[in-house]
Amino acid sequence: MCEAIPTATLGRPSRGGAVDVSNNDALVAAANPDANTVTILTASNNTVAREVTGFVSPRAVVFHPNSQTLFVTDQDGLHKLPDVTQASVPGTALAVGGEPQGVALSPTGARAFVACMDGFVVLVD
Repeated sequence: MCEAIPTATLGRPSRGGAVDVSNNDALVAAANPDANTVTILTASNNTVAREVTGFVSPRAVVFHPNSQTLFVTDQDGLHKLPDVTQASVPGTALAVGGEPQGVALSPTGARAFVACMDGFVVLVD
C-alpha cells in the first residue's frame, strides 16, 4: 500500500466523493455502495470501462493526479487501485478508523486525508 507513485500535480483541488473525475478528464469513477462496486467510466463516450467488485459498501473515490491510481474508502478502510484500467478487485484495505466516509488528496497526491464516521480525520502518507 505504500509503494511510490510517480509524481504529478493536481490541476484542481481533489474532491473525493461518491463520484470523481480524473485529472486528465478521461475517466470517471463512481462508488456504488448498494452493489459493493466501483464503476469506471470512459468520459469521452460515457461507457463503462470497468466494474471493480469486492468492496464493502464503498463511500468515496478520488483519483491520484496521475489519473491512473484511484483511492476508495469502504467499511474496511482505504483501498488503493494502482491502475484503474486493469483493476478487477480491490487489494487489502488500510484500516484507518471507524467507518471511513470520505477521502481527499494533497495537491501532489502524496497524502490522503480520510474522514471517518467516528469524527476523526486520518492522514495517510
